[in-house]
Amino acid sequence: MKRFKFLLSLFIIGLVSWGAYASGMRDYVCIVRSNFSEKNKEFLTSYKNTMVSHGYNSFGKYIDEYLKGTFGSGFVYAASNGKFYVITNRHVISSAETATVQFEKDDGTYTEYEKLKILGVDDDLDIAVIELPSSFKGRGLSFRTKKVQDGDEVYTAGFPGLGENPVWQLGKGSVTNSSARIKELIDPSISTLIQHSGQVDGGNSGGPLLVSDSNYKAGYSVVGVNTWKAISRENTNFAIPGGVVKTSVDKIISSKGNSITLAQKLEKFNASIKNEEELFSNMSRYISNDMTANLKGTVFMNILKTAKGKSYDAILVTFANDPIEGVKYALAYYIYYKFRKSNNLLEYQMSEAEKVENGYKVTFTIGEKTFDAIWFNENGSWVIKDFDNVIANGALGASNGTQNLIYNPYSVGLDVGYSFSEKKGVYINGFMGMEKFNFRIFYRNDVPDYDSLFGFGYKFLLPFNFGPIIVEPSIAIDLCFGKSNSYINSFDSSFFRTTTLIGATIVANVSDSMGIAVGADYVLFNFPQFASDESQMNFWKISAGIYFGNGSTSSLW
Repeated sequence: MKRFKFLLSLFIIGLVSWGAYASGMRDYVCIVRSNFSEKNKEFLTSYKNTMVSHGYNSFGKYIDEYLKGTFGSGFVYAASNGKFYVITNRHVISSAETATVQFEKDDGTYTEYEKLKILGVDDDLDIAVIELPSSFKGRGLSFRTKKVQDGDEVYTAGFPGLGENPVWQLGKGSVTNSSARIKELIDPSISTLIQHSGQVDGGNSGGPLLVSDSNYKAGYSVVGVNTWKAISRENTNFAIPGGVVKTSVDKIISSKGNSITLAQKLEKFNASIKNEEELFSNMSRYISNDMTANLKGTVFMNILKTAKGKSYDAILVTFANDPIEGVKYALAYYIYYKFRKSNNLLEYQMSEAEKVENGYKVTFTIGEKTFDAIWFNENGSWVIKDFDNVIANGALGASNGTQNLIYNPYSVGLDVGYSFSEKKGVYINGFMGMEKFNFRIFYRNDVPDYDSLFGFGYKFLLPFNFGPIIVEPSIAIDLCFGKSNSYINSFDSSFFRTTTLIGATIVANVSDSMGIAVGADYVLFNFPQFASDESQMNFWKISAGIYFGNGSTSSLW
C-alpha cells in the first residue's frame, strides 16, 4: 500500500514569499483549471445517481465536489517559435477536454483565458502543454538545463488550495538529492528526479521549481516541474528536471502534439502488460476520457468487487480524489488482469493496427479467445477508446445499469432472533467474514432439555442487489454445545449438536458502511446419534440486526 499512497500524493506548493521578484512572478505562474466535456459531465451525474441508488452515498458526494471543478498550477513557457504555452502536469488536466488558465493580478482579480487547447502530453514524464491564444501579451519563463547540485537553493511557486480556493504562494528550500531514482514515479532510465525541501501543499502540481537567475527579467529560471510529495516523510518533494521537460515540451510543440506515433504507443502498451514489476495503475495512462464518458451501467462497481487488497484500496482512494481517474484505475485493473491468471502472465499475440471508422483496431489473442482494443488520438496522445467491447456491452457484459449485482459489502454484524420452537426462545448471533460466506458465533436458549447452547459455524450466502436493498439467500451449518437438563439414552450431558439453517435476509443500506437487516431461517436439527424424537426438531426463526461493511469507502479512512 505504501507505493500506491506514494503515487497518489501528487500535490506540491510553497508557503512563504521571498525576494524582490515575488510579486512579478505571478505574471508567469497561473492557476490551471480542467474543463470537462458535456459527455463527461453527463457520465459523472449518471454515475452518481447509479452509485447512490446502490448505497454508495460517499461516492456521490465525491462526484458532487469534483463537478465543482479541479485546479492545479502551471507556468508560461516562451517557445523558440515565438509562441507562448502553459506547462503543467498531465494529471492536472488528465480528465479535461480543454483547460482554463488564470493569472492573478496585484489587486486580487484575474486575467483569464478559457477553453484552451491541450496541445499534447507526455505520459512518461507526467507533463502537459496547453496552447495560449495569440491575444496573450505576457512573458514566459526559460528553462535552465544545467543540472542542479545537492544543497542548491530552490523556490516553489503556485496556487495551493486554501479551503476550496487557490491561493498564491512562493516557497523556499534546498535540493536534498539532485538525482533521486524513484522507479514508482518515473523509470530511472528515462529520468532521475530532483528531491527538495521547498514548502509544499496540495495544489501546486505543475508549478515550477526555480532558482535565482539574474540573466532573466523574471529573476528566476526553471530547473524543474513540481509533481510529487512524499506523505510519509517531512519536506520530501520531487520535481521533474528542467532539461528533460524542455526536451519533451519542445518535441510536443514542434510535432503539434503528435510527439509519439501509434506504433510507439503500442510498443509501450505491450511492454507495460509484460512488465511484472509495473503496477496495474500505470495502465490508466492508456485510457481515454472518451472511454470513461461512454461507459454505461455499473462497470466501476462490477470491477471493484473483483479487486482485492491493495488494488481495491488504490482504486477507491483514487476515486475519492478524482472520480474519473478512479474509473480509469478500475478499467486499468480490468485490462491488466485480462492478460493474467492467478497473477501469472498468459501467452498472447498482438496484431498490427488496422484502420477502422473510429480509430485503429488492435486484436489480442489468448488461446482461443480474441478481443479488440480501439485506439484514437485524444489531446495529442494515442489512447484506448474501447477495450473488449466494454462500451458496447455496457457494464462488462451486462445490458444496462439496472441489473442485479451479486455483491455484499457487509463483513461484520449482530442480529437477534426469536425461535418458534417447542421451547421457544432467543437466538443471538454475531458474524464476521467476506462477501459470500462468514464465520458465526452464537448463543441460544430455544432447545428442549437445555438451559442454553453456544456454538460456532459457517454461513454461505448468495447476495443479490436491488438498488440499496440486498437479498441474501443462505445456508448455515452450526456446531452447538451445552449441558443437558436430562440425560438422553445414557449419553453424557455435555455434547455437540449439528444444526442446519436455510433462509434469507433482507438488508437495507442506511449509509456507505451500515445496513439494517431482517431475516427468516428454517432451522433443522439432525442428530443421528439419538433415537429420541426430540433429536429431530424443525421450526422457523425470525431475526433483526445491524450490519457493518468493509466494502465501502468509510472503512478506508
